[in-house]
Amino acid sequence: MLKDIHLLENALATDDMVLSQETNVLNLFTFYASALRIPRQVAWVHPVTHVPACIEWLQDGAEISKATCVPAGA
Repeated sequence: MLKDIHLLENALATDDMVLSQETNVLNLFTFYASALRIPRQVAWVHPVTHVPACIEWLQDGAEISKATCVPAGA
């Protein structure tokens, strides 16, 4: 999990979004959201498994609430 923390840190520092093929760490971040004190939701989109949905989500403005999210844990 620590080797992928940069994905979450970068999302929180920029646009609250991660586009990644990494799914194991998504589950870990979701489970440990409170312990990690994640201040707000972070959208986590798999760009390969759900290509049409990902493209549509991006074209529609990439709303955080319309994506799978790592929950806020603060």
